[in-house]
Amino acid sequence: MPIYVGHDASPNYFAGAASSEEVKVFRSLYRSQVAPQGMCVVNAGGQALAWAMNHEDNEDILSFLDYGLERFRKNPDGQQPVTTERYMHYPK
Repeated sequence: MPIYVGHDASPNYFAGAASSEEVKVFRSLYRSQVAPQGMCVVNAGGQALAWAMNHEDNEDILSFLDYGLERFRKNPDGQQPVTTERYMHYPK
């Protein structure tokens, strides 16, 4: 499911919101992002596994998503701690 985490949707946007699971996930993703844009792969526990900013072509996007799937399979439910990987340009 796509989740928008951009410059106009900062944690202040949710300041008055109840502390629901969605708000917790949003705040976690916002803290982990490279910049106010990009693509992120997240597991079911709401942990950001990898962020990438720029993709030169469709093959780069598919490569990044394949890599994200590998990381997802290692910790699909978010029960283990994870270090978020961040790339300005995802390596080919």
